[in-house]
Amino acid sequence: MGFFSGISLAVCWLFFSGFANPAYAGDFSFIYIEPGEGDSSGGHAAIQLGDKIYHFQHDDSGLIRLKRQNAAEFQFSYRYLQNRPLHLSRIELSPASYELLLAQFKTTFWAQQRQFEQLNQLRHDRSLLQHFLRIKRHQRPTDTALRLKGAGLFFNDRDLSFIGAPQPPAQSSAPIAQLRNGIEQRYGAHYLQQRLTDINAAVRHLNIDNWHKTSAPLLSVDKLPPAIYAVSDAYRDLITAALAIYTVQQARPLRSDLWVMPPGQEFQLVAEEMARVEILREQLRRNVLALLDSKRPDWGYAVLVNLARLEVVEHSLETRRWIFVDDFSDDSERIEAEDIVRHLRQMKTLADDAWQSLRQARKRFASQQQYSESGYSSLEMAANRYVELSRHQQTLRFNGESPLPSKSLALPLWLLPESPAQQLSVALAHLDSYNDQLLDELKQPYAYDLIRRNCVTELFRTIHQALAPTQSGRNNQDLATKHLGGYIDETTHFIPFVAYGAIQDNYRVIDNQTLPSYRQQRLIQQMYQENAVSAALRESNTLSSTLYDYNPDDAFFIFFTDNHWLLRPLFGIVNASAGVGQSLAGIMTLPFDDGKNLSAGLSGMLVSLPELVFVNIRKGSYKYLSYARFIEQNRFKSTE
Repeated sequence: MGFFSGISLAVCWLFFSGFANPAYAGDFSFIYIEPGEGDSSGGHAAIQLGDKIYHFQHDDSGLIRLKRQNAAEFQFSYRYLQNRPLHLSRIELSPASYELLLAQFKTTFWAQQRQFEQLNQLRHDRSLLQHFLRIKRHQRPTDTALRLKGAGLFFNDRDLSFIGAPQPPAQSSAPIAQLRNGIEQRYGAHYLQQRLTDINAAVRHLNIDNWHKTSAPLLSVDKLPPAIYAVSDAYRDLITAALAIYTVQQARPLRSDLWVMPPGQEFQLVAEEMARVEILREQLRRNVLALLDSKRPDWGYAVLVNLARLEVVEHSLETRRWIFVDDFSDDSERIEAEDIVRHLRQMKTLADDAWQSLRQARKRFASQQQYSESGYSSLEMAANRYVELSRHQQTLRFNGESPLPSKSLALPLWLLPESPAQQLSVALAHLDSYNDQLLDELKQPYAYDLIRRNCVTELFRTIHQALAPTQSGRNNQDLATKHLGGYIDETTHFIPFVAYGAIQDNYRVIDNQTLPSYRQQRLIQQMYQENAVSAALRESNTLSSTLYDYNPDDAFFIFFTDNHWLLRPLFGIVNASAGVGQSLAGIMTLPFDDGKNLSAGLSGMLVSLPELVFVNIRKGSYKYLSYARFIEQNRFKSTE
């Protein structure tokens, strides 16, 4: 193959296979993702059922989990951000076979969600009980990492740092004070105080020993862990409810740093919006009245969100301008000013996309005849994203908008269970026993192994469970052949590209597509818009490329090796040498960068070695591409 053979192949991909269209309901495809730097560096595999992608991934616990994503989001992540081509084989299935597969993958996904969620509950409960135990023993409490969701909308850490109830604020909120009067008229003057008394009693007598009631079950898709209201969930729900009551009683205002006020005349409320916002205000008031008498355990968080929105909505009506609550999560990804300058063109594109998304969200909101929380949440998120991306050369939050504002605070110390230290120690022992049993059960089907249990083997194993759930051996193979046209043994086809080849040889494949990566698509466009040879030469390396800006997530390299099969070993030597150079420089900068440069250089050396035997790794990756442009260019239906 010559220097431009990879480019020629990409042209064929584009014009003869076409871009990726969403699958129709009933479609079943096997997807092979080429190797690349980062996650699943040796390649990855997934299946597509309808418009959903299912794939197994290794997580930090040492277990392998089934993930589910929309097809568009999956392709954007792998083809665009990770810049890796995808190979799809569409497989013929009867409607009955398709339903069996879909049911199995859905059931497996939700079963794992429940199983791993309980592990998470156990971790949180252990942290909370240890926190209580240290306080009982008059020791300094450790940071539990547990947070009160929504508490940060009206309180800061200083407000909750004292023993006893939070002190009233210096200024009060007129909308919340007015609502408090309505609550007293509806429920009585002492209702809020009685609810607070009940909450205090519930915390003092909180059941801290839920995990001794049952042994961890022998897990399967059909047998899930018992539903347990975790101590950490119960405690946080109660404390959050108490803070919601205090917010109403004290008419606390929304924190001043959480007001999002888009600048410019275009954010004035028009007549249609004024009418809808007035409806929204009344609905928020009704929501709070109903929630204060609700039996749902998390009503406190819901009250805080509705109160925060009520305040900004009231001010929107007073000023006739849109005002929103800051809905970025506490752990939002941030972009430093120097990175913004480096990627200024991409930032402008993202800001333009955010503006268009905000305009569409406003139109949808104004056209609604009734209140829709999802509609308002979409508008709130769009406004937050636009305002954030419109900041000029300042550090900004890139990802993390949430459908519901969730500003959180650390656990306060002013309301604790009365359980003595001995009881807390016993509860911790019961919890640890249950946790050990559950973890042992999870390791049996989910312990990751590079060869015996990886992203490929678990796909085939789940397929076989769906089509031949009670069979083994020859019967299993016969049933798989009946449904799919052939049988693939997962124990001998555990490498992604080997599995993809086996799909071609064994299953009833009715269509194959190879979907180019982001850089390949752009390179094809350049080659048709200018001299193909000069474009290919310029874009063959990172030093002169106009399609790739250095991404710190990539170890430093010189040559892209995805389009040049014949020259790949030579380019690999150059890339490995670049890794050596970065490693040597990293030794010099070790005292200043905590070894980041050294680590990146060593990583660059390692991922360049496969290129010496013609395996492509170095493709480069991207951080700030436009999802909206991806949807438009690849003919996916908008998820707005």
